[in-house]
Amino acid sequence: MKIKIALLTFLFAVNILNISGQTYMPVLIPKCPVTDTFFNKYAVTDDYRCFEDVNNPRLKQWLDEEKKMSKKFLWKVAANTNALKFIEKYNTNNNKYWIKEGKYFFRLMYYHINGTYALYYKTSFNGKYEILVDPNFISSSDKIVLNDYALSHDNKYLAYSYSRNGSDWAEIGVVYMEHGEQMKDHLTGVKFSEIQWLNDGFFYSTFEQKDYFGASMHERVYYHKVGTKQSEDKLIFERKNFPERTFNYITTHNDRYFFLWEEIGDDRYNIFYIDYRSPFKTIRPFLPNVSKYFSIIDDVGDGIIARTSYLEDNGAIYKFKPDDPFHPVVLVPPYSEALLYKVKVFAGRILALYKAGNIPIVSIYDYNGKMLKSYTMPLATTVGGFDGAFNDKEIYYYYTGFTTPLIVFKLNLSTLQKELLDITKVTYDFRTIKTKEVKYKADDGTKIPMIIVYDKELKLDGKNPVILKAYGGFGTLTNPYFDPGVIYYIKHGGIFAYAEIRGGGEKGKEWFFEGRGKNKQQSFDDFNAAAKFLIEKKYTNSELLCATGASNGGLVVAAAVIQHPELYGIAVPIAGPYDMIRFEKFTIGHFHADEYGSTKIRTGFVNLLHYSPYHNIKPDVNYPAMLVVASEYDDRVPPFHGYKFVAKLQNNSFQSNPVILKLIKNAGHYGSFHWLSALKDKADIYGFIYYMQKKRLTKPKISRL
Repeated sequence: MKIKIALLTFLFAVNILNISGQTYMPVLIPKCPVTDTFFNKYAVTDDYRCFEDVNNPRLKQWLDEEKKMSKKFLWKVAANTNALKFIEKYNTNNNKYWIKEGKYFFRLMYYHINGTYALYYKTSFNGKYEILVDPNFISSSDKIVLNDYALSHDNKYLAYSYSRNGSDWAEIGVVYMEHGEQMKDHLTGVKFSEIQWLNDGFFYSTFEQKDYFGASMHERVYYHKVGTKQSEDKLIFERKNFPERTFNYITTHNDRYFFLWEEIGDDRYNIFYIDYRSPFKTIRPFLPNVSKYFSIIDDVGDGIIARTSYLEDNGAIYKFKPDDPFHPVVLVPPYSEALLYKVKVFAGRILALYKAGNIPIVSIYDYNGKMLKSYTMPLATTVGGFDGAFNDKEIYYYYTGFTTPLIVFKLNLSTLQKELLDITKVTYDFRTIKTKEVKYKADDGTKIPMIIVYDKELKLDGKNPVILKAYGGFGTLTNPYFDPGVIYYIKHGGIFAYAEIRGGGEKGKEWFFEGRGKNKQQSFDDFNAAAKFLIEKKYTNSELLCATGASNGGLVVAAAVIQHPELYGIAVPIAGPYDMIRFEKFTIGHFHADEYGSTKIRTGFVNLLHYSPYHNIKPDVNYPAMLVVASEYDDRVPPFHGYKFVAKLQNNSFQSNPVILKLIKNAGHYGSFHWLSALKDKADIYGFIYYMQKKRLTKPKISRL
């Protein structure tokens, strides 16, 4: 028996050695160049235009070869890092937060039959969860992802949206809550839609799109009455002459008002409403052509509570009289050092969430704007929830962070006292982990905040593996969330850093605009400045520094690394747009002209060409080792951005560092939705980073005579 075990061990070791010798061989493929001329002056050649046709035989063959090579390489990574084992150990997937709506508690929980999440519910906090929406009964062939759900104001019905195989396209179903019975209602063609109930129906949105990766245009808002066919739904709002415009909308808790926002360009808005208690239930202007985005929250009887965006005046709370909307009363003025990003209204209480730098603050006011209580949360955490019905006296909320799983509280709205309700159990010693905020200087002298997380005992000697991450787009605030991959990385001697670069919303409107449109390059410069800071301050060195980010963050990483490859040893861009000349031609790219620029305008084209990662790959540079992650059915940022980027790098004769394409099958923009597949993808990413850094740490020194 011992001989047999020894033989198997020997064969396994030989197998690893054999694989490790041939794990990376770039997939060479002839170019299929197409040259476009812009403004009768600029000729731009796209070497892999044929990859935009996902049915192209040449692309399919290339993807097959990439898959084989990627599988071998990542298998070697797994064998050397055991990342999945540790990430599974640190994971807390069964502790997803529940949501209180009306008289029910809802929770997305792992469903053991197929590994996806199903929607469960119960009628009391101490009750037992029962399954309400089972994805297996929706389809046995497609991978079903539950996206959103909303309970009718009378607790009678629940509408839920779901997508197939990770697509942004969605469908809506309805459940009769008393018996948990699935209704016959089935809505299709839904995309980026709210579900806003009014009486026994709800409002939702559809879009038009020619093919899977075609441009999404012409949003229409409909009202669907439960029990009727979709063909009978009432069209509420559309813009035939402006098919690129999009809308947001809400209903008030008392089923009286419907409000709709329309962005008309140059940061101006139209706000419309319907008063369902008036004799004329037609949509009419509430605030036309305003420069402030007033987000309507709810009707409190003597007025409408609304807030402005933190991207305008840091955010303030207002009260409107519906019959005199041009003279709102300021209930809570903006704060100079804190951004208001969320407001919820309950009976007699206004609950406001702020961020002061990287510290969340929860403040509670009465309807006159008097502050009743304020709570300060820990550094670099995200606070959320505050779930409950309008008249509830007790509501629920949580906070979480990069290394802190959910901690849940109950808040009494009468006494304003909070009570610790639930702490997620962890399998690591969180007391050894240090989280701090630093500020580094960008090239123009601006101080940029950065959160750094590492083990307290770690020696900062310039030889530590570091992951540098950022997002930096669309005015989005940094929202730290628990990631077992970060725990794995820190427990293996790594440092995790998150830079709050310009283009995000961390410091309000000016911060956002300094990294937007014609200023987009500033985001990349800020990211590279963070890399320089981490190297200069002896956190790491360039060989051990990994850049990563997802979606817009994937663009940031790719652009930064292509522009300054000497700063990084590894890069992992995820689901990012890399061909910025073609980006606006597909799916929802045209909606983002304000963020990135447009090739339809000369200055926009020149700017895009200047920073487009795909177009700025130089033939005489060996770029850092890369794992480029894309999803097969990503119809937000089509996967061929990743295909073209990887093909051009691999076919660069100077590229000796490995460039790996990880294509996630049957998934959309957010990757795998099966919990185990998602963990495996996370293990591949963190394992790749640690493996490449570990190789550099253990690289033998060469004596130079």
